Amino acid sequence: WSSDVCSSDLRGKTQHVRMGRATQMLEVPALVTYHPAYLLRNLDDKAKAWEDLQRFAELLAAHQCLP
Repeated sequence: WSSDVCSSDLRGKTQHVRMGRATQMLEVPALVTYHPAYLLRNLDDKAKAWEDLQRFAELLAAHQCLP
């Protein structure tokens, strides 16, 4: 992705991060959400962050990253 993309444009959209070495690359699901300090100042967005966490848990379960 490009550096001219706002984080708010990425929020809630699944990204994939490549991790590992060249011989053993692994794609890990990632999800952009709010910074905890932002949530302390903007309580109205806590519900959105909770939705993000629930979606991420579902995403990890679907990729068998959670027991």
